[in-house]
Amino acid sequence: MGSSIDDLPEVLLVDILSRLPVEYLIRCKAVKKFWYDIINNPNFVTYYCNFFFNNKSGMLVSSYIDTALGKRDVFLSLLSFNESGDDISLTRLDLPLDWDNINFTLNIMGPCNGIYYLDIVPEALINPSLREFKALPDSDIAPFGTEYGHVLAGFGYDGKTNDYKVVKLMLLCERETPFTIWNCWRAEIYSLNANCWREVDDAVPPIDTDDGSPAYRFVNGCFHWMACDVISESEREVVVLSFDMVDEVFRKIRLPDIGDDCETIPYVAPYNDSTSIAVIVYPLQAEEGTEKSFNVWVMKDYWDDGSWVKQFTIGPITVVPVPLGFHRNNQLFFQDNNGKLVVYDPDDPQLQLKDLRVYGKQECLITATYMESIASLRRGNEFSPKQLVSFDG
Repeated sequence: MGSSIDDLPEVLLVDILSRLPVEYLIRCKAVKKFWYDIINNPNFVTYYCNFFFNNKSGMLVSSYIDTALGKRDVFLSLLSFNESGDDISLTRLDLPLDWDNINFTLNIMGPCNGIYYLDIVPEALINPSLREFKALPDSDIAPFGTEYGHVLAGFGYDGKTNDYKVVKLMLLCERETPFTIWNCWRAEIYSLNANCWREVDDAVPPIDTDDGSPAYRFVNGCFHWMACDVISESEREVVVLSFDMVDEVFRKIRLPDIGDDCETIPYVAPYNDSTSIAVIVYPLQAEEGTEKSFNVWVMKDYWDDGSWVKQFTIGPITVVPVPLGFHRNNQLFFQDNNGKLVVYDPDDPQLQLKDLRVYGKQECLITATYMESIASLRRGNEFSPKQLVSFDG
């Protein structure tokens, strides 16, 4: 009597399923309840994401260009390319947004098991693989009429509860008199499982920050921002501020001696496939055409502030406004002075910048590594049919 696929050991069945494209996995979920349970298991979701992450190259790219008619053309696209950068394709995603009223770059955070957070109005979560788009509900935590001096956002995954969370740090401005303003930080967090916002119990440390790091900084269950620790009224220290998505607590990470802060600006980014963090000590923008070198520091032991090492030096290369972060195999992405997306490979003996033939307005290009994913945004708690919809692309 012949054997069937059901006779295979579960570990082998998982390996077979993990090699199938998302559209085939969706069909498999409808065939057998056993397959449905495997594919919906959070461990399989992570395994599947990691398999495709290690075997495919792609990015989500957000930017805009000013048209000849004086309008701004905002776009979010899926960029696919091979390791040599020769075979390139760009697919525009048709999200259910009012594009005519969006006049700035879509800030993308992710991937987190293939799910991305869009820091726009309305805020949203998307899974490009499943073409799912979920608008987040409004928060009613801050009192009506509260002014915000600054807002920092972060996005990550709580593996303990299988939940995706968005955290926001808000600098609240409250006028005690017409002439004085009192500032304080408040943090709130959105849970996909609960589909609502609530205030974070842990107090935000005294910081002074305007983080400009464009890379997605979720590492080891924590999201990260560059910040200035307020030691006293006259003393500040540059640190990395982290927020643990499981325990929902803040932590300050001390930096190594990175040099003269008058000549450089630090950016935090994930490193080594998001197992640790790196700080890119980037030179301040110089005259056009100027060539400079800069250092990349890596934290070898994520939980040890004393484990920073200078991993490598890049350059000299022509200074560009902002490094966009690391991609697979620790390739570093930039937008050059002509608005083109380029990649620098530290393992390339020729040390060349590869042109990926993607353009955008200067300093307004946002990238995120693309990750194929079966993780659904559906939780059965959508209060409006407009909150969770599908899109084309």
